[in-house]
Amino acid sequence: MARAGDRRRRKYGVRKLVVVSVNLPDRQVENLDALVELGLFRSRSDVVETALEELLLRYNVKIEDEDIEAIKGR
Repeated sequence: MARAGDRRRRKYGVRKLVVVSVNLPDRQVENLDALVELGLFRSRSDVVETALEELLLRYNVKIEDEDIEAIKGR
């Protein structure tokens, strides 16, 4: 059974990652860990990244690489 993170890795390939710190209530961390323990995701980061992608899709937010360069003013 393919995990969500596996599908995403195949889609995006190797990419630069940036560390982002968040503060979460204990219960949410326990739920993240449960999803990892069930084998649905490889790590907490994988769960959070998948959830963020789903949220961005729900609100139809999509910024392409060329948009990022334009925003940076390059």
